[in-house]
Amino acid sequence: MMGGLPSLGPLALALIIAIFVASAADVKHIDNAPVPGAVTSLPPSATTVLEREEFYVSQNAHHADHPAPHNWLYNYVDRIVVATLQERREHMRQFLDHINVDAILFDVHLGSEARESATDIEARYIKEMDRKFNGGTKLALVHTKRDIAHNGLAAGAERLFFFEDDLAIDSLNVTDLQQRFANMWSVLPPRWNIFNFGRCYAFCDKQIQFPHNVVQDLFSLCHQSIIFDNVTMAALEDAFTHHLLPLGADVILGRLMVRGQLVTMGSKKPIFRQARKTITSTLFQEGDARGSKQPPLCMSAHKQRTFRHSKLKYLGHPTFDLFANSSVPVFRINVTEAFGPDPYEVSKNF
Repeated sequence: MMGGLPSLGPLALALIIAIFVASAADVKHIDNAPVPGAVTSLPPSATTVLEREEFYVSQNAHHADHPAPHNWLYNYVDRIVVATLQERREHMRQFLDHINVDAILFDVHLGSEARESATDIEARYIKEMDRKFNGGTKLALVHTKRDIAHNGLAAGAERLFFFEDDLAIDSLNVTDLQQRFANMWSVLPPRWNIFNFGRCYAFCDKQIQFPHNVVQDLFSLCHQSIIFDNVTMAALEDAFTHHLLPLGADVILGRLMVRGQLVTMGSKKPIFRQARKTITSTLFQEGDARGSKQPPLCMSAHKQRTFRHSKLKYLGHPTFDLFANSSVPVFRINVTEAFGPDPYEVSKNF
């Protein structure tokens, strides 16, 4: 007995400490961080327009009664790019007006263009991709992601906010959005490379929980609203300049995530959502039901096991390596040479 109270064993003491820590975390979670205001002068990296790009100014830039100060999002990044089809451009202009942010509109490469201009090696890649996807669109996406990363680096961007063109607008409360960004930024670790605001197929059982709806991901997919730093942009530019991979940009970066080379943060629940009921994905052949489905937030344990031993470890299709002095593809199933040791040879955290 001590002071009239029974002495506590190690387990009970640990429980009390855990409750205290949890309570402290809860207090931090409900404390709102200060919300920064308008950004009146954009850096050159934000306004530099390169090939296939157009700079768009929010129509609410001078509306003092708008709930979001003009260009508030540039408190967090120094370049914002929206990859958009021509027929979706007006929708994304409305999106930018709604959040009151200027941005670069990138004219995406089209599948039809990719098919018409394809080299022999690219034509073989398209044919292979057509087995499960729209091969022309797959190649166009490779070119789009490559060029956006290249342009971002050429403009000197340190953090690039990338948006796809199928985002929902109606569900966005702009006042709430500003507060959520301020809160999330207040708990980020000193070093991170990616912040994903619309992640899907995450290994949710292996994520690290932070306050304010922030997690650190071991693995996640979907890049419809995401921040890349210049290290990530360089990785994407290199991958898509030298390889035609069946894997999308999200899976390529996922490989680097599980190897610990890229630190990826994300919002536990999506901040931005795709309007899949009205805007379908162009990655699939016309009429494919997958194009209108919202992908799940978390990957099931069974799916994880399958994924870890297929897409992350081996490719289901040949890899086409591009060489400046040769049009002959090198077929490879194991991508170790391109991306280093397999993550599951290195990491035993599963």
